Amino acid sequence: MGPAEEAIRQATHLAADGEKENLRAGGRAMPALEGFCPVELVRNERWVPGDARYAAEYRGRIYFLAGAAQQQEFLANPERYVPAHSGTDPVTLLEGQPQPGQTDYCAVYDGRLYMFSSPQTLAQFRQNPRRYAGLRPQASR
Repeated sequence: MGPAEEAIRQATHLAADGEKENLRAGGRAMPALEGFCPVELVRNERWVPGDARYAAEYRGRIYFLAGAAQQQEFLANPERYVPAHSGTDPVTLLEGQPQPGQTDYCAVYDGRLYMFSSPQTLAQFRQNPRRYAGLRPQASR
């Protein structure tokens, strides 16, 4: 297993750990993306607050959508709208040191949402997005 594949494997575990952090006191799940609508982020690159009435669950995470239309669009193809690499910073992932991304540092590239752990890794991504966007989970190779 090469370094990139090992980093992707570690990111899968990191994502699972992130899902544990998704639960807060009282057992209520906190929404992913701090409650912002992933459809609006990817489609229009706008930070629109989601609404709990239009929540959807995907891979153990709860996403709030801005309305019924966004909810239907998300449910039809959730993989298009959830953060790439389960929200793991693709720059640190490629370097073999996967770190969770933060909503403070995001970019939409080629129709996908990418999250970064710092302004430095976001800047690195912007210098050569194809390098990082080309990372694929081992299962899809």
